[in-house]
Amino acid sequence: MIIKINDKNINLLGKANKFAFAVKNFTTGETFFANEDKKFHSASMIKLPILSCLYYEAEDGNINLDTKYELKKEDVVDGGILPEFHYGSVFTLRDLANIMIVVSDNTATNILIDFLGFEKINKHIKKYLCMEKTELVKKLMIPAKSPDIFNYTCAKDILHFFDLLYFEKLVSNRASVEMLETLSRQMFIEKIPRFLPDSVFTANKTGEVSGTRHDGAIVKANDFDFGICVLTSESEDVNKSDDFISSLSRYFFDLFSQKE
Repeated sequence: MIIKINDKNINLLGKANKFAFAVKNFTTGETFFANEDKKFHSASMIKLPILSCLYYEAEDGNINLDTKYELKKEDVVDGGILPEFHYGSVFTLRDLANIMIVVSDNTATNILIDFLGFEKINKHIKKYLCMEKTELVKKLMIPAKSPDIFNYTCAKDILHFFDLLYFEKLVSNRASVEMLETLSRQMFIEKIPRFLPDSVFTANKTGEVSGTRHDGAIVKANDFDFGICVLTSESEDVNKSDDFISSLSRYFFDLFSQKE
């Protein structure tokens, strides 16, 4: 598949039947979109609004991020590092939030979903974040009654999340700074950050399920900053989808560099 942006062809090597992206130059306000409202299986991108909801509740004084939680056998699902810990290990809610984001741990995510509740998280998504096409439907790595039941989002919603975060309007200035710092420690950097210069700051969150590869990020260069979200699904070769996301990220970095 080849897409064209500003008369430049960008190859998606390996078939991906669905793709979307949303990009905003935070310095100039310029935006670029493709299929930005199309719904995708959110995969681990759903962890972003869960993180925001947790900090929102802490900011309101409803919870304390230093509250401790003891890991139970029934909590553990595949994906992340918590399955390597013994039952009875103790973590704070802040620890679980960091683990959920930095290593994309699914057990930590499900614990936080149980702690906050589906209703509260989805109300936060719709009413506070105004992410109209994002919804938490089920916990992660728990089989659903039907393969058609999954969490979903769209590129425009994820870009909006990063827009709020960049301008420190996500929950509060203090919370935004802490959440951004957590995202900057992301361990999975083989997509948006991969082809960018080492000097560039990135804070990103990936998402992966079968045939699906996503990434969203804030990118800070010397003279400009931008937000980007790229979603792909139904891919025959997910490694090539990763290449597509990385190439698209570099394309916009170069485009914005030329305008400075």
